Amino acid sequence: MSLHAWTNWAPIEAFISTLATFGAGVSVFTCARALYLSDASHTNAAAQLQRSTALLEETSSVARVGGWRYDLKTGTLDWTEQALRILGLDRAQGVCANDAFALLAPGSQQIVLTAIAENRTATEAWDFELEMTTPAGERKWLRATAKTTGRNGTPEALIGSVADITRRKQLETDLHHAQKLESIGRLTGGLAHDFNNILTAIVNATDSLEHSKEPRVAQAASVINKASERASELTGKLLAFSRQQVLHPITLDINAALTDMRSLITSALKGGVVLEFELAPEPLLTTLDDGQLTNAVLNLALNASDAMPEGGRIRLTTRGEADWVVLEVADTGIGMSAAQIERIFEPFFTNKPAGVGTGLGLAMVHGFITQSGGAISVTSAPNAGSVFSLRFPRAPADAALAPVQTRPTATDQRGAGARVLLVDDDDLVREALCVALRARGFHVVGAASSAAAMSLFKPGAFDFAVVDVVLGQGLSGGDLVKHLRARDGALRALLVSGYTFNCDLPPEVEFLAKPFSVDRLAARLQALGANQSDARYAAS
Repeated sequence: MSLHAWTNWAPIEAFISTLATFGAGVSVFTCARALYLSDASHTNAAAQLQRSTALLEETSSVARVGGWRYDLKTGTLDWTEQALRILGLDRAQGVCANDAFALLAPGSQQIVLTAIAENRTATEAWDFELEMTTPAGERKWLRATAKTTGRNGTPEALIGSVADITRRKQLETDLHHAQKLESIGRLTGGLAHDFNNILTAIVNATDSLEHSKEPRVAQAASVINKASERASELTGKLLAFSRQQVLHPITLDINAALTDMRSLITSALKGGVVLEFELAPEPLLTTLDDGQLTNAVLNLALNASDAMPEGGRIRLTTRGEADWVVLEVADTGIGMSAAQIERIFEPFFTNKPAGVGTGLGLAMVHGFITQSGGAISVTSAPNAGSVFSLRFPRAPADAALAPVQTRPTATDQRGAGARVLLVDDDDLVREALCVALRARGFHVVGAASSAAAMSLFKPGAFDFAVVDVVLGQGLSGGDLVKHLRARDGALRALLVSGYTFNCDLPPEVEFLAKPFSVDRLAARLQALGANQSDARYAAS
């Protein structure tokens, strides 16, 4: 067009025409470029949105948090994919508000209804923990948060999030249970200490009465001592539960230990109960107190027998798992409910009829296993039997098995003039033991505290030191023994206590648990003298 204008029009007209044509071209180019840039920007924005959505969904999945929106006018409920996964729902099957609401436990349903009603007019956010059961039957705990949104002060919807906190709730439950058992353990341990001191005084005060020539006095003393023995067994179980008993661990093969106790377990079971063993073919070494292991297994077997009044089977199974030795005690009995399992290791809790058992057996088993560095768990259901799984730290395969050890026995428990420093802050215990030991020929000096003992002690002045572990103020019994033996290396020491929680017991010092009779104390002192050559004391 411009060539035609320049050959047929006036120059000015041709020039103007050329400018117009050029301007139109520029406009077309500009519009085309703008459209291109607009499409590119839209494509980039869409891609960025897609990436952000994918990232949000991925992070929501990792955090196990989903989102939701509830329309207050229409009752429509929208969910993110992660929220549906948490609830166990399928979008393809159609999901409405009633479907989600029906999954909540009754108490949680009421919480939600109240919150929705209040938030139609309120603007503050709410934050609740709700219990639910998925369509597949899985029990879960959810943390649900929401806030009202709307325009011009008119609420239109609730928008919020839902998170799976089932694992956290389980950990909180486990922690609470552990703290409760720990608190009960501290309480029972402290009570056992005081009670064992009282029992020690009673046992030794009645000792001389039991040998009285007056039949009625001797009979009464005998009854008192028998009652004391039963009370001692009770406090021993309390200490076992609270993980404060004194253990004497040795390296043993758990298969061999179970085989040795087979006849003992069989003789204790009810008629109609069959005992089966399924032991691992290879040795399973662990370090345990063999006596307490026998008590634990026997206790579990007796409980299993009681759970099968019509007869059944008890199976003991062992296997190795990495760093653990696993022992399972399974039965075909009546089983337990979830509520019973939750409390099964608490002291004085029992599934047995009133008057049958003390409720301390499983508490004692739990205490022994945890004190040994192991763990115990139970799987059970009503009418489906029970399986108790005991796990102990595995000893190295080349660990040497402990030889069978026997303590020296004393045929004569007379003191033969041995000199004893008796340190106990309980006046009743100290006086009763002093009287009883003196009656057996020991020369005894009593001290009520570690400070008094230090002031009374002189090297070579005593053959034995009998020291209570818990002495109140000043040095503990273990520390006192260290100081005394530092001043006199030939001194033989015996620590005594009914409570050893958080106490530092020197490994080379003998220990005797309260309550004990003067006969047991005298025998231990004589054994200490027989085990060491010392001119100052000769065991007779």
